[in-house]
Amino acid sequence: MQELLKHMGLSDETFSELILVLKIGSCIHVQPLGVKYDGVFLKSRVFKSTKLHDIMEVSLKGSLNIIYDIRAYFEPILYGKLKTLKIVGGIPYIASSNAVIFIKVEKVMSNGDYSWVYFKPLSINIIDTVPKAPNRVFPALIEALIHLTRVKYYTSIGELEEALKFREKIKFCLEILSHATENKFYINIGEEILSTVEKIIRGLR
Repeated sequence: MQELLKHMGLSDETFSELILVLKIGSCIHVQPLGVKYDGVFLKSRVFKSTKLHDIMEVSLKGSLNIIYDIRAYFEPILYGKLKTLKIVGGIPYIASSNAVIFIKVEKVMSNGDYSWVYFKPLSINIIDTVPKAPNRVFPALIEALIHLTRVKYYTSIGELEEALKFREKIKFCLEILSHATENKFYINIGEEILSTVEKIIRGLR
């Protein structure tokens, strides 16, 4: 499993953006998550100000999903839920994933304003082995969505100046998008991200 995870591009040097699906009692929590792999555990920084940190407990089970469908990132951040989930052996995962890493929360270690959460990989399910050509649209939208979560955070603590900095970064990402595609589906997602940011900013002023 160790070599397979490395082959999938996971490392201790760079955060990979995956989708976490975590089962908490009868509820399921879904969100994008930056993840590193140290050769034993998949680990992530989870800020103490977030809902995820509040619900995080050792022994919780779930999945980390590698997926090229931008909707899997877009829907949890903007709508707080994902439409297509499946459950195997009591563990939820995203049906449209290219690969699924089933995990268990092994430990949570506090470090200032965030905690390192260590996920133990239990098994891996490779669903799609067909390689996909990279394009500039996917990383631009992922980056914009990550910045959107930061806008939400800084507005939640009343830091308008910081929120405005990330709004400008979102605009830069969407500028890349406008030059990279004519696909209305992606363009509409970009427009909704920007519209959401503007509503959040106006709410703080």
